[in-house]
Amino acid sequence: MKLIRLQAYNEVMNAGTVTEASRRLKCSQPRVSRLISELEEEIGFPLFTREKQRLVPTAEGKLFYQETESILLGIDDIGRIAEDIYHNRETCLRVLSQSHLAHGLIHHAIGAFEKKTEGIRYYLEIRPREELAQWLGGHQFDLAFSPLPAKYPLVRHEQLISVKLLVAMHKSHPLSAKNYITVQDLNTGPIIALTRGMIMRQRLDDLFHETGLIPNIRIETPTVLSACQLALQGLGITLTDPFIANVFDCKDLIVRPLAPDYKITYGVLYLRQTPPRPLARQFIEVTRLVAQEIAVKQAALY
Repeated sequence: MKLIRLQAYNEVMNAGTVTEASRRLKCSQPRVSRLISELEEEIGFPLFTREKQRLVPTAEGKLFYQETESILLGIDDIGRIAEDIYHNRETCLRVLSQSHLAHGLIHHAIGAFEKKTEGIRYYLEIRPREELAQWLGGHQFDLAFSPLPAKYPLVRHEQLISVKLLVAMHKSHPLSAKNYITVQDLNTGPIIALTRGMIMRQRLDDLFHETGLIPNIRIETPTVLSACQLALQGLGITLTDPFIANVFDCKDLIVRPLAPDYKITYGVLYLRQTPPRPLARQFIEVTRLVAQEIAVKQAALY
């Protein structure tokens, strides 16, 4: 499969029009259209329909882009990679992260890492937990950060930190007067839960299943950050961890540990056949240190 065809396809998908794609590729519109046609002929199904001189992605085209996005993302970076290799330097760190770790931890880790190693270019891609292995498999990223366990055939993982599960609520909530929260307390509700399949939702369901109670779920949302924002509005209580709690620099959101001592473990993932290079290994250690600092800071608040 010729790279130029994938480049043309990638640019049309990103730019939305052949005109803009041709401008970015510095070639004519007919050439871009011809490259797309050649790619379609090669893979055996249409990527676009032609409507009034516009290319509109087909269902197959959208799926093809979705499944190859992690590979296509790196096409424009090939020149930079070659230059770095030529000059024998490490100037780029490519990180994948599950959403709430990105907001609550990785942003801080990048800030701390930059103070130690200036001039690094960072690529931070936020993806659902179940997509991290697929994106790592595209060989476009050095590391991925995710809750554990993470059992994927081609991926190794190592523990980063294990932290307490917390309960977040508005300061006016009756439970804010307690030093810790039990599952029975959670049962008073209402609860703001993550959508099914998310790690925090799995923990919530497991806790209630163990006690035989039925949670009073009022709101479901896909991210821990969103759940805490809703809790801040006084709409209920939600499970969180020290990293997202650290995002909220205000006195209105109260967090309390969940008792008994329930924990959630986070780790770093990388491909089995490509252990972290020195720059990535340094970033892991800085991230681990920052995670410990945030956990200690939050523990002092409850």
